[in-house]
Amino acid sequence: MDSSFSQARSNLELTGHFSHDAVAKPIADSWERCINLGLNPNSNPDENVLSNRELNLRREKLERVHMLARPELELLSSQIAGSNYLIAFADNEGVVLDQIMDTEFKNSICGKSIIPGSVWSESARGTNALGLSIHTGEASKVTGLEHYFSAQAKVSCVAAPIYNSHQELVGLLDASSEISARQNHTNVLVNLAASNIENRLFIEENNDSFIILLHPRHEYLATQSAGMIALNHDGKVLGINRRAIEILAGMNANIGSNFSDLFHENYSLILDRLVKNGETKITDWLQSVYFARLIPNHSNASMLKSDQVLLPIEPVSQNHAASLIDDTGFIFDDEALQYNMKLATKSIQVGSTVIIQGEYGTGKKIVAQDLHKRTHRQKAFITIDCETVSLDSINAHFIANIQSSPSNIIETSSTSYKLECGGTLFLDKLDCASAEITSSLNTLIDNLLQNRDQESNNKWVIISSSSLPISALSENESLRCLSERLFGFELVLPELNKRTDFHKLAVSLMKKISPQHVLNKSAIDSLQAMSWENNFHSFDQQLRLLAVHTPEGIINEDQIFRVLGPKKTGTQFCQQCAGHPIKESLCLEIRTTFQNCNYNVALTARQLGLSRNTIYLHTKNS
Repeated sequence: MDSSFSQARSNLELTGHFSHDAVAKPIADSWERCINLGLNPNSNPDENVLSNRELNLRREKLERVHMLARPELELLSSQIAGSNYLIAFADNEGVVLDQIMDTEFKNSICGKSIIPGSVWSESARGTNALGLSIHTGEASKVTGLEHYFSAQAKVSCVAAPIYNSHQELVGLLDASSEISARQNHTNVLVNLAASNIENRLFIEENNDSFIILLHPRHEYLATQSAGMIALNHDGKVLGINRRAIEILAGMNANIGSNFSDLFHENYSLILDRLVKNGETKITDWLQSVYFARLIPNHSNASMLKSDQVLLPIEPVSQNHAASLIDDTGFIFDDEALQYNMKLATKSIQVGSTVIIQGEYGTGKKIVAQDLHKRTHRQKAFITIDCETVSLDSINAHFIANIQSSPSNIIETSSTSYKLECGGTLFLDKLDCASAEITSSLNTLIDNLLQNRDQESNNKWVIISSSSLPISALSENESLRCLSERLFGFELVLPELNKRTDFHKLAVSLMKKISPQHVLNKSAIDSLQAMSWENNFHSFDQQLRLLAVHTPEGIINEDQIFRVLGPKKTGTQFCQQCAGHPIKESLCLEIRTTFQNCNYNVALTARQLGLSRNTIYLHTKNS
């Protein structure tokens, strides 16, 4: 610190007066307020700590913001680990509601002061980052002797405010350390974390509104520097974040204003363009042009096209090749799968059979239907489930009709098809075919393929599916003849979590299950890292479970592990309670009740008469 500041600091402690010009204005103003409050910089600040009852009431009041803040606290702690640090979340009056600190800081004087329930307003603790941000409403840094009380001179701290969509201060993040060298780096991380919380809170608060992202540069739409505006069907502004207010400086960008007050385009036309295309350009009344994007949520879900896939707010890697989506919304955007689908289509066109090989639930039947639609969608598509079909059924519905019917009609239980018109026969679960039906299936295949080399548009295509490769089928004596008859192009389907289009599949499937929920990138990455034993069958079930157990809006990584994380056989206590019999007993009770309450923190807290934060601390990794 320069000599002029040192002199000002010395004068403050000796006389209670100092030169304002020698001190940064925010710090000087804060010192002046502290002097007017009668605080003595040479004394120790009052250890102002709320009772547990008052602390729990404040936590309950900010429960949702706290739940959004907790993952950011954990991320910050990993980003600045090794810096003798503390990370804290406080309410809008500077009361610390939650914190994470390393062992070294915990043993320091400040570590013993910055505890849940402690009050860090200027009136209680003098100049400090939390108190300064409350007063200014902006991010703040207070280093060493910039603190009003000399007892806090060894600590450097940064704080960032958290605002809701109505521009009300709802909380703050703070990072404190006895090492000041990394303060600028820490300041950036804390501000980014606060911005993440604000954006998630904004989306939750405006789930029934149209939320528009905007920025003068397209590449920044998916970043924290994008503005967000929430509007109703009539174009009234219901919510706006701080960044949008900055971007629209000079305009009447406030709660209650209208779209027409800000932009000169027709609101209905812009909304329609956003719904159809996902993005568009809009111009304000000062002739500034912005790129705009619509965030998918409950309000616009019913307006979206059935074949449209919107990406979540966090950026997702996109494959710019043409996406192939069938009528059910199934996506073939995996590059290897796309290539193999083209080869399979070509195989069908030259009269070859196709066998689709893949594990259970990888989408073999959907792929067969898609191949049928690509080659001759107007023809018949007949499925034989080789696992359940009987010999009598094959003979009655197929063989007998082929051999005896003068009109060559194949009759199924509900429909009749002329053999001469062609179509697709899909032999599903070929590897499950019993020895007694293989001979009849061979006869059926011979009859259907007898004209495949003739110049005709009425050929039959034979597609089969198996969880085993052709080589394995040939080793089975009862299936050898049939597999050799069906030998052709082998289309291998990858396991679900090995597909390169997993992100698009996850987004598309969740949109169909619950348009009110959107998976963010970290959530999708976590899902892809999981093992899906039954592939799409398991995946579909678990996404539906997510929709039941998570609130509408953005689903994040923390919620994925909370709802779908590994469930252990028998409840175990958490690591922090290990080795302490009394703690282990309480932890087991909390975790057992948590599971019985279907992983609902608030319900578990009421059942046990404990705070939500206590439940969360013991169950966050369960």
